[in-house]
Amino acid sequence: MANLTFSHTLSPSAQTFDRLLIDRLRDMPRAQQRELFDKLGSQAIA
Repeated sequence: MANLTFSHTLSPSAQTFDRLLIDRLRDMPRAQQRELFDKLGSQAIA
């Protein structure tokens, strides 16, 4: 009987997640991008 092992993970890599996030941000209208980053910036200060 042979033992099988997997050399991959079940979750996507961090690089794949980063790429997906950047692509989604690029697809957003500029005004929506600005609003999102304004909200993120205000949370960082608080």
